[in-house]
Amino acid sequence: MKRSELKRNTPLRQGTKGLTTRRGLERAGELRRAAGPKSRPRRRKRSDAEVAQMEHWHRTVTADECAMCLEIPVDEEVFVARRADVLRREGHHILAKRLLIAARLDHLLWDVRNGMSLCRLHHQRHEAWFQRVPRRLVPPPAFAFAAEVGMVPQLERDYPHDDGPKGAAA
Repeated sequence: MKRSELKRNTPLRQGTKGLTTRRGLERAGELRRAAGPKSRPRRRKRSDAEVAQMEHWHRTVTADECAMCLEIPVDEEVFVARRADVLRREGHHILAKRLLIAARLDHLLWDVRNGMSLCRLHHQRHEAWFQRVPRRLVPPPAFAFAAEVGMVPQLERDYPHDDGPKGAAA
């Protein structure tokens, strides 16, 4: 197939040596920066008290086994392939931190009633909406916490009803 010659509306400029990089183009004024901050805003520094609360939350929440692994065992194939992820426990905020921050409830971020233990595999699957934690596995104190902060609809939305254990679908 014969290709036609590239036709330009304007000819290439002469003497563009050194202007092939982004920095070179910025120096020459050829490339404009986008409006807004130069980089992502830095995360605020946590106080010692907040760090202590966070560590206490993590120790308390991850003391239990993964709620999903206890109810719906992981297939042997998946266990062998993702052994490190299945054995590592992570603390999961039942009501997402972003929801609490948006509702100006920052002081309740590290309330242990809003946490449950999940292995890394199930935590990733839950967060990706691939395999959600069924509502029956959410600890009862989480429902009381959600009612206290007025976020029961969010909890009902994020944790689907499930009528009982299903096969070992992991």
